[in-house]
Amino acid sequence: MIGGRGALRRGPAGFLEFRASLMEMTGHCTASAAGWGKMRKLLDRAYAVSDVIAAAFIVGICLTVLVQVVFNIIDKVAVAIGGEAIGLVLPSYAELTGYFLASATFFALAGTFRNGVHIRVTLVIRHR
Repeated sequence: MIGGRGALRRGPAGFLEFRASLMEMTGHCTASAAGWGKMRKLLDRAYAVSDVIAAAFIVGICLTVLVQVVFNIIDKVAVAIGGEAIGLVLPSYAELTGYFLASATFFALAGTFRNGVHIRVTLVIRHR
């Protein structure tokens, strides 16, 4: 029975319950509801893979910046010891980290929407 407000759960599981009850009421076959479960599993796996890729891009940002910092330290030590910089630079590291950040943001969107989370701006709200 569809019933009043709150009779069914929210989210994908609630949608499947609603669809099944609607199909029962109208006399349609509910065999295709199993296909929705398979699709949900496939999408959940895709979201999990997307989250892992986003995390890998974040790690890539950290490693890229770390390598450039180490190169800068090596140059400073070379100047202190020998008087001349070696000139170690990771080519286009600023652009790389920018692309990594955009990629991490893009890949993380699916998982955040699926879990119902988002970036909150509570720091501004709490400290007015």
